[in-house]
Parts: sequence; structure tokens; C-alpha cells
Amino acid sequence: MAPESPTIEIETLDLAAMDAVGRRLAGSLTQGDVVALSGDLGAGKTTLVRAVASEMGIDPAIVSSPTFVFVNVYPNDRGPDLCHVDAYRLTSAEDVDSLGWDRVVTPEHVVLVEWPDRIEGALPASRWRVDIDHAPIGRLVRLTAPVGRSLSS
Repeated sequence: MAPESPTIEIETLDLAAMDAVGRRLAGSLTQGDVVALSGDLGAGKTTLVRAVASEMGIDPAIVSSPTFVFVNVYPNDRGPDLCHVDAYRLTSAEDVDSLGWDRVVTPEHVVLVEWPDRIEGALPASRWRVDIDHAPIGRLVRLTAPVGRSLSS
């Protein structure tokens, strides 16, 4: 029987709670990690990226959704650079080659990918997964760690 990836569920009622989830996730990430962020438009994916950036020591004010540029790289003096990918306008895993994917997904970066289902075949098998769903009040966030990893407290 294959080992399972640990998953936790967190209900967020407001932006402060989503911020706390992002900070907690950031505390678990290390160089080379890839995070697949799934959720509808307006679910809070970019809000989560801002919180991760802030916890990593990157000014969250510079974080924006890279919908039209596809990839934003945020330099980090305290650790790995953060790469923020928005695959919404891509149609397949082959599309990422023109983005310099081999220079984005490296052992030196932490990579957060919005709309990962669009480029599923390009993503590493071992990755974090964040699913954000609308709940009756707020959001339900499911965090799944890669096999052998866990989420910090």
C-alpha cells in the first residue's frame, strides 16, 4: 500500500484567516517546492500567494496575479525566490516550454501555480496541493502535503 499524502481542512471566514493559512503553508515550504493552487475565480488564490510571500520576507504589496504575463518572480534576500505562475490562459502542459519552465521550476525556487489543471503534465508528481472552495460562510481550504512531508503547526 502506497503512503498517503497528509491533508488538513481549514475553514476561513475572512481575509485574515486566509492570510494565516498562507503563512502556515509558507512555514512548511522549502527550496524546490511546487504548490498547485486550485479554486474558482475570486476564491483567494492570489491572497494566499501574498501571505506566503510575506512570510518568506517578500513585500506582499508587489504580488499581483500574473494572468497576462504568466509568471512573476519575486526576489528574496532571506531565502528562495518565489515564482508565481498563472496558467489560466494556457491550454496544455506543452505551453509552459515557451515560458522558460525549466528556469522556473528549479531547486532554487518555491513555485506557486494558479490553475494547475491547465498544465497538469508539466507539474512534478511530488507537490503541495491547495484546494479552495466556497463554503456557506467563507472558504474551505484543503492543504495536501507531498508524501513524506507535513504541514507546520
